[in-house]
Amino acid sequence: MKKILLALIATSTILSCTRDNDTEAATENLAGRWNWKSSYSGLEGSLVTPESSGKTVILEFTSKRLKYYENDQLVSEHTYTIQTKKDALGNDKKMIVYQPYRKEETYVVQDDKLVLTNQTMMDGATSEYIKVKTGE
Repeated sequence: MKKILLALIATSTILSCTRDNDTEAATENLAGRWNWKSSYSGLEGSLVTPESSGKTVILEFTSKRLKYYENDQLVSEHTYTIQTKKDALGNDKKMIVYQPYRKEETYVVQDDKLVLTNQTMMDGATSEYIKVKTGE
């Protein structure tokens, strides 16, 4: 009985550390400043860019906060968490959940590119960002 209890405690400890490490790694991938390149609205089928909108957008992620800049002015600041949730198609995906208004976005970081897909709206609007290199 003691061996079973010890095995359960060990398994539980390992799994909780893995989840924490996954969240830390996900947060590290997001950390930094991201320059908006384009947004695509699935429902409307429209593509919006800094050139077509006349505005620039920078997202600045730290380990727990997001700062949203528009035309070099801080517009909003929110806390966020990384959670595994079901996407619009029912698949488990890592999502950024913003507080306090609970907006959810799936995200993919590949090299210096960040793709965010809104899971709160039915059209699944997708935005693409490029990581700002240090010193820019």
